[in-house]
Amino acid sequence: MKVSRIVVGLSIAVLCACAQTTASWVEEAPSVEDDVARSVEWMDIAPEKIGDPELLCTAGGYLLWVDNDMDRPLSVLYLPTGEISAPLRKGRAGGEVLNIQQILRDVDTVGRFAAVDGFKHRIVCLSADRGTLSREGEYPIDAFSTVTLSGDSVVGLLRDGSARYGIGSLGGSSTAGFGDYSTFGLTNEAGWGLLQGHVVRHPRSERIAWFGYYTAACKIVDFEERKTLCSHLFDLSAFDAHGKLYVTMRPESRVGFIGATACEEGIFALYDGKELSYYMSHRGLKPHGSTICFFTWDGCYAVRLCSDSRIRSIAWNEEQRILYICLLDGDAEYRIGRMALEPSRW
Repeated sequence: MKVSRIVVGLSIAVLCACAQTTASWVEEAPSVEDDVARSVEWMDIAPEKIGDPELLCTAGGYLLWVDNDMDRPLSVLYLPTGEISAPLRKGRAGGEVLNIQQILRDVDTVGRFAAVDGFKHRIVCLSADRGTLSREGEYPIDAFSTVTLSGDSVVGLLRDGSARYGIGSLGGSSTAGFGDYSTFGLTNEAGWGLLQGHVVRHPRSERIAWFGYYTAACKIVDFEERKTLCSHLFDLSAFDAHGKLYVTMRPESRVGFIGATACEEGIFALYDGKELSYYMSHRGLKPHGSTICFFTWDGCYAVRLCSDSRIRSIAWNEEQRILYICLLDGDAEYRIGRMALEPSRW
């Protein structure tokens, strides 16, 4: 993404006080797993069925993944039987999707999911039906760039306007906005570009957590009270300082969090940490990480899970208490594994 150079009225010293180098902050939390590939239970899914899954999502007896290069980009595995279906076709026609940028679980209803089409700015809701997912409805979400879903309520990041966060409803014509990017010393115009990322929602409370894609930062917000509970900026490589703070993206800027998934105790966030120059010199290589950072809902960086293999995507199943992980195996094919974890012990 091309981000314009915008002067921000904040001294670089202010942000330096709460920012750290990549190596130091990632290693601050203890490692509870040195190589997840040795610990996962591999699922019996043919690699050609998996493809290159940039997104994972799971709840109840369902596991979903997305490969936008496929004609049917959304795959649905019904775990009790092992049957795989693909309910959405790729295309521009009604009922089709162009590019799925999110797959969501409804935090209020097990077995209800949604696919967010970033090109059409629409959300397609899907409901469980005898081991497959059927279309429930399609709604515009033009005001949002990233959302979470709870019943008919959507909460997430706005794509423009006078606020950072928005609260709306499926099919609703109005959105209530709140918050801004001042915590990071940015105007809304700069924040919309630089501080895009992932938003996840607490399974049982009115909290959301944001994790930055273009910079390693996170923020936890109570959207009912409309207040920030904690905010962290771990990495300044996406910024440039010449007496003032400037927003830039340079070859030495590091990719931040490329995935996030929430449980009752906290958030699993998949961290990349490689410089943009790495991906510029490895054309066609998709973002991947080797560290899963776990944060509690009060913002504490508690533990990390490490991997010698490339991790493409992750998803937590709250009902099963299992973390699903998509990794690249020794044959250069993606496989999906799962680990039973108990985050309450961390």
